[in-house]
Amino acid sequence: MELLTLRGRIVTADAMSCQRKIAQQAIGQGGDYVLALKGNQETLHDDVRRFLDDPATPLTGATDTDKDHGRIETHTAALSTDIAWLQQSHDWPGLAAIGKITASREINGKTTVETRCYLLSRAFTPAPCNRASRRWRRIKVRQTASLQACRPGAARSSRRRNGAQINALLVRRPR
Repeated sequence: MELLTLRGRIVTADAMSCQRKIAQQAIGQGGDYVLALKGNQETLHDDVRRFLDDPATPLTGATDTDKDHGRIETHTAALSTDIAWLQQSHDWPGLAAIGKITASREINGKTTVETRCYLLSRAFTPAPCNRASRRWRRIKVRQTASLQACRPGAARSSRRRNGAQINALLVRRPR
């Protein structure tokens, strides 16, 4: 990431890249981050999930719906900046807010629901979080499809060998 210009950009990354070093580097280079949070940060993930799932927690939220290619997707972002308690026990670099996005997808009458938690270096409003998450997921799906289409040793495959390291999508900050 040190070779990238991050000033004025948002680094979004999957749970594999949810590391203190990456968070510190993003803010150190003048950018912001939205990092997916899962089991690799087990106690942090548990604390965030428990807090965000508590009905008594005041959250700022937004929902958007996308109808395309025979499916209906609804994304609901919920964010909180009440994180002093979290920083006392986890001391995450540059953390300003936490959030979750609940994604519901309906295809041919079958509905699936997935909830993902995020760490944010800026107190974004929920709508830009929905957009950033959706962009990142599209990039990830395209990258996975491209990797699956390549056979080992093919020219395209060799260009993608560092795909796991290049999993950050840089988008302009919302105004």
